[in-house]
Amino acid sequence: MKKSRESNIELLRILLLLFICFWHVIVHGYKFAFIKDTGVPLNAEWLDFFASFLCPAVNTFVLISGYFGIHYSKEGLSRFSFQATLFSVTTTLIIMVLTGSFAGKSLILSFFPIITQRWWFLTIYILLFIFSPILNNGLNALTTKQLRNILIIYFAVNSIGPLITNVLEGSNFQSLLFVYLLGSYIARLNKEDRIKVSSAACFVSYIVSSILLYTISSLLLKSHHPYRAFDFLSYNNPIIIIQSITLFLFFKQLVIRKNRKINFIAHYAFAAYLITESFTDILYPLQAKLFDCNFVLGFCSVLIFFFFCIFIDYFREKLYFIIKNTRCIQLLFQNH
Repeated sequence: MKKSRESNIELLRILLLLFICFWHVIVHGYKFAFIKDTGVPLNAEWLDFFASFLCPAVNTFVLISGYFGIHYSKEGLSRFSFQATLFSVTTTLIIMVLTGSFAGKSLILSFFPIITQRWWFLTIYILLFIFSPILNNGLNALTTKQLRNILIIYFAVNSIGPLITNVLEGSNFQSLLFVYLLGSYIARLNKEDRIKVSSAACFVSYIVSSILLYTISSLLLKSHHPYRAFDFLSYNNPIIIIQSITLFLFFKQLVIRKNRKINFIAHYAFAAYLITESFTDILYPLQAKLFDCNFVLGFCSVLIFFFFCIFIDYFREKLYFIIKNTRCIQLLFQNH
């Protein structure tokens, strides 16, 4: 029997994907990620402030996967691939229509979004998905102490070393693998009843670490090399890892009864990342202009598009099952 998802964690997934949508407006819409080339925007301080609270979203998303464990299946890989390919091809065609520019190579590449890293996070997540049997078997063979020692060494290599040498870069497989292993370790500590921290302490820790992150990045923003402010917000920054842990533990301790609406939205929310990220050069600058015009208007535009993506993905899943249940596809699966 399939275990029902915890609504508190599903609520966190929704929040994280919303965080990512707002984060992308900041880093792409306002070009905060490219201040080395475009210069420091006038509202850089505010962008930096909000970004400091939003940046642990990716880590926390993977931390959840590590905590509960990713379990590989052909069905899961098939659904991931169908979702990615459909959205990749469709959005590529829409962009060509909107821009009036047709590129045969781009259209062909859109049929292979995973291997071409159309979405860097999706490609890395699917690698974790594929390697999960190896990862999970390896983790099961380790004692809690052995896993802790591995994580200490890994943390030094992945976070402390890059922080010292000023080459922080967390958007890669190495960094997210560390977060996945960290999630598994937290699950063990929780199972052994060794996590003795209140939800209030977790919330305060998240706020304090976010303010600390903002304070340091703000100082960098005012330095002779302001582009380092964004570099400091890289996902393998130790402070951001702490943010991810405290944010996850806060929601893990929330008591929410099984809520079908929350679970339903969370099930389709990942599409918001795939679709919005497909229109990086069109959507995010537009939303940034709306924020400049009226903050509430900009905020609502992100929420509206977020739920519109969920609506689209609901029908995308219906289409997947229609195709899967056709006789020729069933015969193909049976032959394999």
